[in-house]
Amino acid sequence: MSLRHARHAPLKRYLPILLIVLVAGGARPECDARIPGTLCESIDMMINPGETIVLTYPCPGVWGSVMGVSLVDPPPGVWPVIERRPTGTRVFIQTAADVGLFRDRQIGYLITAENGRLNGGTIVLSTLPPVTPITVTTTATPPVVTFGESSQLNAEASGGAPPYTFRWLSSFDELSDTTVANPLATPLSTTGYWLQVTDSEQGGNISRAWVTVLPTISLTATPQTVDPGGLVDLEAELLGSSFTFGVRWDPASALVTPAFSTLARARPDVTTLFTFFYEDGEYTVSDTITVYVR
Repeated sequence: MSLRHARHAPLKRYLPILLIVLVAGGARPECDARIPGTLCESIDMMINPGETIVLTYPCPGVWGSVMGVSLVDPPPGVWPVIERRPTGTRVFIQTAADVGLFRDRQIGYLITAENGRLNGGTIVLSTLPPVTPITVTTTATPPVVTFGESSQLNAEASGGAPPYTFRWLSSFDELSDTTVANPLATPLSTTGYWLQVTDSEQGGNISRAWVTVLPTISLTATPQTVDPGGLVDLEAELLGSSFTFGVRWDPASALVTPAFSTLARARPDVTTLFTFFYEDGEYTVSDTITVYVR
């Protein structure tokens, strides 16, 4: 039976046992006269129950030179084996057919030769397949609402080791449920909701869903009816936004104060329709109020 290098050959089952030779590099290693074979410096591989990992090649002329081999912190069902042949000695790590499930288990090994020299290293074995990173995507439907309206948050997770645990972060109890994938959000203002997803093996990832809130506008004029040349105090109340730098009144020609404020004073000569604008660079919201002149 030919032995193939683990880095270049897929895992296959042989009867009665699978032998996988793991050696750094692709060429057959040279024998060390003091040690039976060249030791692997690094092993990190997926194994199947019952498989055998070969730590050394048999080396002619050093038959019987291995005195012992020990493992440090092996899982149940994993043990060392020394095989002595006329052609040399090989050291194995054997796994039982009912070996438990584990991932990235580090196992130290130590080989003792007749001349007293010690050599060893660490191998990393897994009987569980590798875990892929968790991928999380989040959306909000609709992504833009008016103050007082709600948006459905949606999260999709893949990879990792399901099932997943969802945890949304909300400072003002704006979510219907912070532990489900698809809560209902009723934000008080434009908000990015962070989501933390954790899998069954404590792997995790985060994502964020944005909900843009457009304010509602409430306008008042005091008084709303005046004589020609009379003064009127205009006021705009924004619900759902604390930003007032993108506001203005129109027509500005009827005002006696600057137009770029939520508060303004007007002196209309005729009945005038005043429009108040809220602009954030992407969205515009407006409302109107009429001031009557007798």
